[in-house]
Amino acid sequence: MTTDLGRPRDPRIDDAVLRATVQLIGKTGYADLSVDAIARRAGTSKPAIYRRWPSKAHLVHEAVFPIGDATALPDTGSLAGDVREMMRRTFNNAVVPWKSGS
Repeated sequence: MTTDLGRPRDPRIDDAVLRATVQLIGKTGYADLSVDAIARRAGTSKPAIYRRWPSKAHLVHEAVFPIGDATALPDTGSLAGDVREMMRRTFNNAVVPWKSGS
């Protein structure tokens, strides 16, 4: 039996930090992006960010390349099928002008 110590992490902070990271990296670029600026925009603290991500690089990677159903590796039973499924997901999730209805 395991017992978690301390207060559970608030998933709203995760969402706010990831959203702030995407917004700021679009404005400043990676080199000028600071964890302090991300914390201010997200309404949290630097320690709260570093408890979740060990570095700015890890945070930016998760914010820019989120993990979810669309990015989970498929297992269709064949390499060719897996690649086709990955391409299908990529195309279906892409923001492209011809898919926006305009």
